[in-house]
Amino acid sequence: MRTIPYFLFLMLAAELVQGQAPQPVASWAFDDSHSALATDAISGARDKIQGEFRFVPGVRGEALEFDGYTTHIARPPAKAPALTLGFTVETWVALDDYPW
Repeated sequence: MRTIPYFLFLMLAAELVQGQAPQPVASWAFDDSHSALATDAISGARDKIQGEFRFVPGVRGEALEFDGYTTHIARPPAKAPALTLGFTVETWVALDDYPW
């Protein structure tokens, strides 16, 4: 049985200065749109959601159901945040199937 995650929230944080705590550099909530564009709450950029996906009911508003293979958020490299040191990805995920 294939596991399909529901992404309720996705954030990318980066250590912008050596030794300082990571700061958010991109964040998408997926809770307010049925569009193929996701708004980054940090930069305001409208990033394209590509691949097979659909919107489903979330904890608050909508969630994005990824197909588990092709779905991703795309941003041109020139507009991507500079990640020169370490980075962290944080997400809230609800699995469609719970594998044991």
